[in-house]
Amino acid sequence: MYEWDTDEYRVDQRRQYEAIATVFPGLATKRFECNAGWFSIIREFFLVVRQVIPVGREDAFDLRQVKEKFGNLCIYYRTADDLPDAVKIELSKAYRAAEASAVRTCEVCGAPGVLRVRGGWYATRCDDHADGGVPVPPLSKEKTR
Repeated sequence: MYEWDTDEYRVDQRRQYEAIATVFPGLATKRFECNAGWFSIIREFFLVVRQVIPVGREDAFDLRQVKEKFGNLCIYYRTADDLPDAVKIELSKAYRAAEASAVRTCEVCGAPGVLRVRGGWYATRCDDHADGGVPVPPLSKEKTR
């Protein structure tokens, strides 16, 4: 357990999730499997979902999972086949924006962060919550080809 991972932090995390689920009923239907620092990013994603999925058509958006994986935010969802392509495109843009924001945001507190690795575990964290992790250098263009 890390020094920041306290009962108080977990209670606050649960409250923040419940607040998002209350604002977006029928959309934010699964618990988030990440720390509270990314909740504002997730909330922004759901703002777009709410804008493009009409009230009463929540069944057209099926949230499967929201989690951290290898230091990245992953939001898994399915959409109804009858949704217009324009709606699906807006959801995809919102997902990519959330993903891009999360790789620059500490998952614990929401401050600016970087991808770090410690003992093979990846996490996006600020200096205060790095827990010994060291920044992962970006891949050079030669390595990405």
